[in-house]
Amino acid sequence: MRTTRREFGPVLPDLRHRFVVSYIYELPVGRGRHFLGNLGSVADGIIGGWQIGGITSAQSGEAFTAGLSGDLSNTGSGSYRPNQIGDPYNFSIGQDVQANLGCTPGHQTLQCWYNQAAFVAPPLAPGQQVAHVFGNSRIGNLRGPHRFDTDLVLQKSFKLRETQHLEFRSEFFNILNHPNFGLPGNTVDEAGGASITNTATDNRQIEFALKYTF
Repeated sequence: MRTTRREFGPVLPDLRHRFVVSYIYELPVGRGRHFLGNLGSVADGIIGGWQIGGITSAQSGEAFTAGLSGDLSNTGSGSYRPNQIGDPYNFSIGQDVQANLGCTPGHQTLQCWYNQAAFVAPPLAPGQQVAHVFGNSRIGNLRGPHRFDTDLVLQKSFKLRETQHLEFRSEFFNILNHPNFGLPGNTVDEAGGASITNTATDNRQIEFALKYTF
């Protein structure tokens, strides 16, 4: 039987470490400011009053659980797990298994994010010829890639009349164009089962917007 201690662990969406900081800064340029403080009203309306801000976030990899492609226990389990025999991020073990699964032996890649050789099928249950025991691996025993993202905004409010303003806003999403990948597969007994096939964030994007208030 599966012991309850194997059911305690991180579950989706477990993000063990997460850092987020937001910021905004008015550039010291224009009338009454440190630089070009004597600008005329027209020049100040164009050059002065710009603000730059953004959000930077970083987080460690998300937890997920290793599984097998089929239910070897013959119990109808929809989440049958393997036996774990080693560190799934140590690629020095089971390099022959890695090669058979189409991985580059000894190296972590997007096609093989973790070492599938660290998992094996559980043995047959006592007195059984088909049904296997439940695996000894815990839930949340794998981690996906870390993520890092920086979004910036450049904005300014133009005063047209006493009660009329035109706001210009430009947004730069993932301005560093840092690749952030999604979770890999969790099927440890199939070729390609540990591969990452999608991204968690889009590539760098730029958007512009105008807002008129009166």
